Amino acid sequence: MRNPRRLAGELDPKSFWAGQILFAGMVASALAHPILLVTLAWLTMHIVGGGTLSTWQSSLLWIESVNIALGYASFMALGSMGLDRREKEGLWKVYLFTPVYWAMLSFAAGGPSSSSSGVRTIGIRRPIAAPAPGS
Repeated sequence: MRNPRRLAGELDPKSFWAGQILFAGMVASALAHPILLVTLAWLTMHIVGGGTLSTWQSSLLWIESVNIALGYASFMALGSMGLDRREKEGLWKVYLFTPVYWAMLSFAAGGPSSSSSGVRTIGIRRPIAAPAPGS
């Protein structure tokens, strides 16, 4: 968001805060995604290796599995809503890359070893503004 004060003045408070919460949620989910995947992989390898999980680990595995599955499913459902039948035919190939796409979003948001973290640059860099009409 480039000018939150102006946006707050243009929107009613309920819409403004809904937008703020959605934006913060997108950034938080992009940053949390790699952590969820690593934890999910660790717990799965622990089970495959013959280990047993405590109650909280089993709960965490179940919650993370459902969370990631529903996140991918909702992302794919929303992405296909505006497409007609012909456009949806080869969409399954694109869906295979959903985890890769989410990993790239996480990297861009400031994930592990990101050299120019999107989170760190919010509010720091000024965008290149196009000249105003008539100037």
